[in-house]
Amino acid sequence: MRTGGRVVRLCRRGVAAAARACGDFVGMTADLCWPPACVVCGGTVPSARTIVCPHCDAAVCRHGIVCRRCGSGLRPAPSGGGTPGGRAGAVCHDCRDHGPPFVQARSYGPHVAPLSTMIYHLKYRHRPALAPMLAERLAAVVRAAGWDDVEGIVPVPTTGWRRWRRGYNQAELLARELGRLLGLPVHSRVVIRRHGRSQVGADYGRRAQNVRGKFRVIQERDLLHARLLLVDDVLTTGATAHEVTATLMAAGARKVYLVTLTSTGRTRVPA
Repeated sequence: MRTGGRVVRLCRRGVAAAARACGDFVGMTADLCWPPACVVCGGTVPSARTIVCPHCDAAVCRHGIVCRRCGSGLRPAPSGGGTPGGRAGAVCHDCRDHGPPFVQARSYGPHVAPLSTMIYHLKYRHRPALAPMLAERLAAVVRAAGWDDVEGIVPVPTTGWRRWRRGYNQAELLARELGRLLGLPVHSRVVIRRHGRSQVGADYGRRAQNVRGKFRVIQERDLLHARLLLVDDVLTTGATAHEVTATLMAAGARKVYLVTLTSTGRTRVPA
């Protein structure tokens, strides 16, 4: 019996090694026939695993001075300057008048190329392999912000239809990679989103109306008194982030921070 089991294990290892070798051969052949290209500029990259060339990676813009509460840009960074998430300045007038429900929000940089192009390919061109490198930028923002009390990560949920059509929720991919980098648990199924209209191109009022009452917590036990980090790809008007944060707080969360890859400009807070 022992000999038979040993033979089976050896056969399995041999098959696995052959599969890896075959995969490497196919990959090298594909690279020779169709040289891999950077998703941003189309230039040649060393291998299909690289995805973004060093030039485009280095050209990503970062924030300058931001509102210490909502992370909205107050002063742009000089070319090639800035820090991940920006440097906290004064509190903007919107936050002074009507503070957002989250404790703080930060994004890596403004929603401009090449970072906006990377997000577009992750979201609409089925390039989930971009998630690990983009999550590294999110991790840099979290570390720079000093959110050391975060206990868990929650991705902004999408509808079942969009997940099926896209094959994944890009916020969840980013959250899982970020959790791996920070050593934090990811609660990807505690909040669900009911069907709603697309937010693309809508202003704050329409966005807020689209998401009002659309989120529901289904595992409150994981959120009770927890300090959470909400993750999304882009912060536009803040309507979705406000609604999800309010839903988490109503379910018993103690604190909610928000991190995104980019922000499109000043956020709005509900009166």
